[in-house]
Amino acid sequence: MTGRPAVLTLGDDVELRGVIYRLTALDGDVAMLAVAGEAPVAIKVGSLLADDTFRIVGTRPTRRRIAGPSMLFDSLPADVQEKRGGWRAT
Repeated sequence: MTGRPAVLTLGDDVELRGVIYRLTALDGDVAMLAVAGEAPVAIKVGSLLADDTFRIVGTRPTRRRIAGPSMLFDSLPADVQEKRGGWRAT
């Protein structure tokens, strides 16, 4: 047992091979890791967890974007929707 948490969550700060990344997306079995000024890194979650240099160094709750139609947005009055139309997912 390594003592690592069983679940990765969006917004976690993780260390891999001496670099601190932010977990910015999970897509199936692929994790997207980002660090300021660098291109994001895509890595299989299994490979990430198996790497001896991997560790979670901090967690921050991250709000997820809503993709697709939003019943909540659609229930707002028309004038409010018009003001915030840029928020609508396409």
